[in-house]
Amino acid sequence: MPRPRRPHATDRPLLHSALLSFRMKGFIAYCSPEPPVPSLAITPQVSRQAIRKMVALILLELWSETGYLSEGTLMQRIQTHPDPFEPFALSQAIAVGDWIFVSGQAALNRQGEIVGENNFLLQAETAFENLQAVLQAAGSGLQDVVKVTIFLTDMSHFNEVIKLRRRYFSPPYPADSIVEVQALALPQLMFEIEAIAMRGAGRN
Repeated sequence: MPRPRRPHATDRPLLHSALLSFRMKGFIAYCSPEPPVPSLAITPQVSRQAIRKMVALILLELWSETGYLSEGTLMQRIQTHPDPFEPFALSQAIAVGDWIFVSGQAALNRQGEIVGENNFLLQAETAFENLQAVLQAAGSGLQDVVKVTIFLTDMSHFNEVIKLRRRYFSPPYPADSIVEVQALALPQLMFEIEAIAMRGAGRN
C-alpha cells in the first residue's frame, strides 16, 4: 500500500480553491432567502451543523486529491515478525504519513524473552537494536530519529547512556529525555527507549 504523501506547497492552489468554495457556500447559506441546501433554512443551529459537514466533505476531497489520505486511514501499524508485543495488545510502532511513533523498546528477543538479565549494557544494546529493527520495518532507520525518551531503573547508568547515544546516533543527535522509574513492564528490565522518527529526515 503506498504511503500517504505529505501536503506540498504545490497543493496551495487547490486548498485556496476549496476554502473559497466553502466561504461562498457558507455566505449563500446564511444570506440567501432561499438557500440552495434546504436543510440550511430550518434553524441557525441546523445551518451550522450543515456547514460543518460541508467543511468535512471539502477537506476530505482535498486530502484525497492531494494524496494525503490513503485507503481508509491515516494510521499504519508497523510490525516485525514475529512480533514480541503481540501478547500485550499494542503496536510496535504506528506510522502517520512520514511520521513514525515507536513504542518503548526493551531487551526482548523476537519470542518475547528477556535478554541480558542483570546486564545493563546488553539490555540497552538489545533495546537499541530492536528500535532499529522496528524503524527498518517502517522503511526508516536510526538516522531519521528526531526524539527519544529513555527510561532507566537506575540513573547511575547515565554515562553509559551517553556512550550508547554516540554509538547508535550521529550529529545532530535527536532530542532526548531520560527518566528514572521505579520499575518497567517486567521486573528484570533495566532499560527502555521509545522514539519518534520522520522518514527521510536523515542526517548529514
